[in-house]
Amino acid sequence: MKDSANLDFLRAWAVAAVFLNHLFYTFGNRGNWFLDTRFLGRAGVLVFFVHTSLVLMLSMRRTASIAHPALHFYVRRAFRIYPLSIVCVTAYVVAGLPPDLWESARRISPLVMASNLLLMQNLTGGFSVLSPLWSLPFEIQMYVVLPLVYAAARRGRSAAVAMILGSVGACGVLKVLTADYALGLIAYAPYFLAGVLAFTMLSGRKRWNGGWWIVAVLGSMAGATVVMNVLKHGVTIAGWCLCLALGVLIPQFEEIRSHWVRAASHTVAKYSYSIYLSHVPAMWIAVHISNRFPVQLAGVGFFTVALSLAAYHGIEAPMIGIGKRVADGAFARRAPVAAVK
Repeated sequence: MKDSANLDFLRAWAVAAVFLNHLFYTFGNRGNWFLDTRFLGRAGVLVFFVHTSLVLMLSMRRTASIAHPALHFYVRRAFRIYPLSIVCVTAYVVAGLPPDLWESARRISPLVMASNLLLMQNLTGGFSVLSPLWSLPFEIQMYVVLPLVYAAARRGRSAAVAMILGSVGACGVLKVLTADYALGLIAYAPYFLAGVLAFTMLSGRKRWNGGWWIVAVLGSMAGATVVMNVLKHGVTIAGWCLCLALGVLIPQFEEIRSHWVRAASHTVAKYSYSIYLSHVPAMWIAVHISNRFPVQLAGVGFFTVALSLAAYHGIEAPMIGIGKRVADGAFARRAPVAAVK
C-alpha cells in the first residue's frame, strides 16, 4: 500500500475536515448551527493519526533490514516535521497573529515560544501559537515509541489488540486515580494504535469494492462528528470508536478505481501537511483584504493554495529530500547477514 489511493483519500478528507472547521468558524459559526464544527475538525485530526501510524508502520517494514532502522526513522521524521513547523511558528510570532482568527493575540513568553518550536507545548502547559499545531506534539511523541510498537506488531493482530486494550485500560485506571481526563499521551494512544491494527490486517482478502471506501470514510467522519456533538463529555471515547472502526475497515476495501478521485486525493494528500499549517494564515490574509464575503471566500482559496505550494516546494519537499539523504548516508547500511555454516 505504498502508493494507495485509499490512503490518499483518507488523508485528503482528514485535512479537508480541519480546513472546513476553520472556514466555518472564521465566517461566523461558533457552534450555533445544529452541529458544532469543532468536532468535525477533531475528527479530521484523529483520522490523520490513524493514517500516519499506518503509513509509518509500512515505512518501517520497508526499512527493517537496514542496520539502524530506528535512527533512520527518527532522522527522516525530524526533517519531515520540524523545518516547516519552525518556519510557521517563527513567522506567526513575528507577525503578531492570534492562534485563530476569532481569538485575540496573546503574549508569547520564551517558554511558549520554545515549546512551540520543539513541539512539546502539551508537556509544558503552553498554548499553540498557531492553532493547528496542537496535534503535532502528540504525533512527535508517538514517533518515539513507534519503532517499539512496530516490533510488537510484527507478532500479529493479537499484539495490536493487546496494546489497544492496555492503553484503554490505563486510561480507565488513571481516570479513577486522577481528576484529569486528558491523561496526557495515554488517551491518545488508541488513536494511533488503530493504524497499527490496520497494519496487522493488511494481508487479508479484500472484501468490498473501492467505491464503497468513499462512503465508509465520509460516513464514519460524519457519524463521529454527530456523536461528538451529542456526547460532548464523551468525545475521547467517540474518537476511539471512529479510529478503531477505520483501523478495521481500511484493510477490507479494494483500491479506488476512479481516475479523478485518485488524482484529486493524491494531490491533496501530497500537500496536506503544508495545507494544515498554511490555511489559518491564508484565512487571516483573506479576511483582512476585504470586508465582502465573496472576495474573502475567494481569497481563502487563493491564499491557501499559494501558501501551501510555497511551503511544500520551498521548505517541506526539499527538507524531506535532505532528511532522506542524511538518514540513508548515516544509518541505512544493510544489517550484516550471518554466514551460513
